[in-house]
Amino acid sequence: MPPKSSQRTSLGSSQPQPFEAAVTKLCSAIANAKEKDGEIKAQSIITRLKEFLSDYRKAKKILDSPIISLVVGSLENDGDNICSRLDPSIFCTIVELVLQSEPCIEGERCLFLLAKSLFDDARDPENKVVVENRKGKIGRECRQRLLRYFIDEETAPTMRRWAGVLCVQLFSDCKENCQWMEFGPEDYRWEPLRHCGYRHR
Repeated sequence: MPPKSSQRTSLGSSQPQPFEAAVTKLCSAIANAKEKDGEIKAQSIITRLKEFLSDYRKAKKILDSPIISLVVGSLENDGDNICSRLDPSIFCTIVELVLQSEPCIEGERCLFLLAKSLFDDARDPENKVVVENRKGKIGRECRQRLLRYFIDEETAPTMRRWAGVLCVQLFSDCKENCQWMEFGPEDYRWEPLRHCGYRHR
């Protein structure tokens, strides 16, 4: 059963205000685009958020769940999943936000919505090429980090489960992502496993 997000909407987190402001701007951009058609983009905001996230990873800082609650609230439009319209860079940034957060039902919900959007898009045969290209673009940015998160036994089981579901959807019927897994440089492909203490011989 897919996870349901809580009703918590206020931030109330311990993250620095500039970071909270960037997340709020992203969510506002997504919300404002709901009544319009076409792909949702927010490149300048995404660039800033990625800088924050890079610093957070280096410092091993964990995001509070209210941040993710705000994000998941922006992805649902009266029950409709808007993730199919997200520019790949926004899609990947949301993945990064979730993977950098504390385990929470909101994070599970985000991963579910992202995975479901890929599954739903692939159901239309006429979208095959478009969906495959989209999966490839998304994969270039986040497949390694997502896979590392999924196979890490220290990851909370419920979060790990939905990360795995997203992995399946990302690699399914996407030649580029599958070739990366099968034929890419060994050092690159095995890095997620080494990160978790596995030694390839």
